[in-house]
Amino acid sequence: DYVSVPLEDCGAPRTSTTTSAASFNIGDNTVSAHICDNAGNCTTESWTVTRVLQGPPVIAMKNLNSDNQDRGLCLTVGAGQAAGLSCGDLFVTHSLPAYRTMGRDRALTLFYSSAAATPRPTVAAVVTQPSGTQTPDSVLARLTVSGVVRASAWYSAWGTLSGGRQIALSFDAAAVGLGTGVYPFTLLVRNQYTTGPQDASYSGELIVVSRAGSEFGSGWSVAGVEQLFTGLSSNRILWVGGDGSAAVYDSVAPHTWIRPVGAFRDTVTYVAGTHTRFLRHGVKVVFNGGRHVQTINRAGHVTQFAWGAPAGYSGIIRLLSVTVPTVSSSAQVYTFAYEGSSAFIDYIQDPSGRRIEPNVSTSTNYGYTIGYIDDPDLVRTSFEYDALGRMTRRIGRRGYGTRYDYANNLHVTQVRVPLNPSAGD
Repeated sequence: DYVSVPLEDCGAPRTSTTTSAASFNIGDNTVSAHICDNAGNCTTESWTVTRVLQGPPVIAMKNLNSDNQDRGLCLTVGAGQAAGLSCGDLFVTHSLPAYRTMGRDRALTLFYSSAAATPRPTVAAVVTQPSGTQTPDSVLARLTVSGVVRASAWYSAWGTLSGGRQIALSFDAAAVGLGTGVYPFTLLVRNQYTTGPQDASYSGELIVVSRAGSEFGSGWSVAGVEQLFTGLSSNRILWVGGDGSAAVYDSVAPHTWIRPVGAFRDTVTYVAGTHTRFLRHGVKVVFNGGRHVQTINRAGHVTQFAWGAPAGYSGIIRLLSVTVPTVSSSAQVYTFAYEGSSAFIDYIQDPSGRRIEPNVSTSTNYGYTIGYIDDPDLVRTSFEYDALGRMTRRIGRRGYGTRYDYANNLHVTQVRVPLNPSAGD
């Protein structure tokens, strides 16, 4: 059938078909076809055939802190008067006037955290398509927490030459009723092909610190007051600091736990019904029933925290007083009073009788929070929030407001500080 003349001189072409099978390696393969006549005149053609497979993506977790969230290690910047940003989250403080004992000034402080008011755990990962994998039609990411799907997203596909793509999924923990604790999660990433899915997954744990229902108002707490949560799997303990830091302590011996790798690895022991946290330089923090009851400094001076049911309440436990060390025989006590059916904070009084009076009356999706605080001189500091309980404005004692803007329901992206009061804020 082979003739060595131009095609237009051949007349009607005659064809024959032969089917053959060949095995291709993953990647580029060279295929050659040879057509020869009886005289040995041959025509050769070659093609490059690239073989790819349908396969799952590769997941590399990004900045996953499943056992140690130390806000003391965060990048922290100022955000106006009495406010700052820590790891992108807003914190605001409000203190009583200083009171001096044992040669040092002490000022009990209320602490607000947008991360604790609206806890939104975030799982981030870099997802890549392995070499030799066919580009999928689309990519699905799905976050499951404690066996329930909490977030998902579809993405347009990317191939092996595009490199990795960072994805992030978050959810509103307070909205689904997750309080402070450690929760198992699974991140599934699926390459979707017309012939079916190819899945990859990663499983781990998330720490949630939620103060959405705090007695001091959503997101508010007393600075320096710590908590312990026992009963975790593998006999572990969750510690939560006053600023919202959290760490999971592993059991290393009977009644002994150690903090995970990070900064200083302090230990917790359990003796005679109390847990004691041993810090550097001999400082100790003592807990009873998970509540912070003592802080003992390296000089042996003790600060006492008393807990119980406020007057007129039954079955509700609140912080009632903080007794600071003194050289005199008379106790120097900060007292706490509560009001309302939910026993929200009414006032805090220092040892000399000066009070701050928080007004927990501003409604959010998850309860109530502080609308304003009256200082001992009756000058007011006010606060505004969005529906989720994130503070959006602080109006200081002189009546000027600082505004806070959030992006994607997560972190603060803009702080507007008043520079020219006559032009507004």
